Amino acid sequence: MNMTTQHDNTTQAALAIIAASPATSAWKRGVKAYALEMVEELADQLDSTYSPEKLLNGATDWHAYSCGGNALIYNSDIAERLCSPSELKRTKNGENQPSKTETWLDVQARALRQAARLIANAYRRAERQAPALATERPGDHAAALADEWGCSYSDALVYCNCD
Repeated sequence: MNMTTQHDNTTQAALAIIAASPATSAWKRGVKAYALEMVEELADQLDSTYSPEKLLNGATDWHAYSCGGNALIYNSDIAERLCSPSELKRTKNGENQPSKTETWLDVQARALRQAARLIANAYRRAERQAPALATERPGDHAAALADEWGCSYSDALVYCNCD
């Protein structure tokens, strides 16, 4: 298996893990949507290996990413993605700021940070679940033992407890 295929498989597994993650609130659904978009964008790159720096797409942090136009740019779109219907009504679909201390871009930056954590956790889980390389599979070890000991492959499998 070449490294590109392995990275593609890890990315697909990470996407599946993120897609299967529970999202019971509007906020969590929005964070999940950001995470899925960022992983898909990462997968479209020539070198699709995961790293937190690649997710930032040249920005210094998630606030710079949010303000730099790498994510949603209109207050109404950010509010629609992250707010419940009652919050949308309270903020008049994003026309009003979400709070006295935050702008919609600040709120989006906070959601993007959480999405990045979700992505990092998904990639860690995907790498743990990745199939072993050909040289690490028990059947390959049994074949090597069969050659080394001069016994049958099935006897070597029994020895390896892999029958």
